[in-house]
Amino acid sequence: MFYLTKQERLVLAFLVAALAVGAAAKVIRGRRAPAPPEPATLEYDLTAPKPPADAASLLALTKPEKINVNAADVAELCELPGVGECYAGRIVAYREEHGPFEEPEELLAVKGIGPATLEKMRPHITCETGK
Repeated sequence: MFYLTKQERLVLAFLVAALAVGAAAKVIRGRRAPAPPEPATLEYDLTAPKPPADAASLLALTKPEKINVNAADVAELCELPGVGECYAGRIVAYREEHGPFEEPEELLAVKGIGPATLEKMRPHITCETGK
């Protein structure tokens, strides 16, 4: 047999250790997680119109008719943008006290309804008096 010096044995031990680490790394890399399943494909009708993104357009889609502020009750008035139960109650009270609204601008006389609220409501209201 042959004899190795202490330094040769250290080099040999290092080479064997490096070979073992390399082989272990190759085995570990070979064990990859399975590929994720393909996502389900959905059928889309690209010719269908896209729904509008703004709230006013969505309201117009869900409620095509305008609300008559002279005939609407509190619940119907609450459907208007910018109008809650409080403002709706004030509109009804004002209408009962002063009579029907002739035009939308008269809503500015109702406490709490300003120009900005009126502009949000305007596309969705009418002031028909039933004459």
